[in-house]
Amino acid sequence: GALRRWLAALPLADLGVGSALVLQGDQDGTVDWRYNTRQIIRLFPDSEIRFLPGAGHQLANESREIRSDYLDLVSSYVEQRLSRLSNPG
Repeated sequence: GALRRWLAALPLADLGVGSALVLQGDQDGTVDWRYNTRQIIRLFPDSEIRFLPGAGHQLANESREIRSDYLDLVSSYVEQRLSRLSNPG
């Protein structure tokens, strides 16, 4: 009940906290990721959503290849963010 009330109170508009990186398996059967990714973009405009072909819900439990792909995406995203902070303008 508490989660349902919290979700109902959540504003579906830009939260003003910046963008996010979202990594989503296209074989995820646990959550409604098609709906969720649209809501994430509303809450966090300019977010980057990357889909991992063949991946399910728990990326850390996927094949070595998928884990490597998602870790590469995270590393690249963090490096880009750090570069922007180090070299503003």
